[in-house]
Amino acid sequence: MTTLATSAGRTIRRFRQACGLSLPELGELAGIPGWRIGQIERREGPPASESELFSLAVALSVFARVLACSEIAELAEEATARRGSTLATPQLVNVGGKRL
Repeated sequence: MTTLATSAGRTIRRFRQACGLSLPELGELAGIPGWRIGQIERREGPPASESELFSLAVALSVFARVLACSEIAELAEEATARRGSTLATPQLVNVGGKRL
């Protein structure tokens, strides 16, 4: 029987690698030791707890949003440089108390 805890390992690894994060880097963001994330990804040791899965999901989601914002800002800077325009570059802003 496949449970969320056992099937999540492959998904966590795919997202981590897509974000370009090492196990220790994701561990630092999620507050979980890198070796433990490795166990979860390989489905070794005890199954991931709900709190571990939640922490990993939040860390990957937040990192992906920051990465996307950074890439958008870089693309805007490149486009501005090519046009020779003085258009403002998108910046992170507060929306509803959340920084985007």
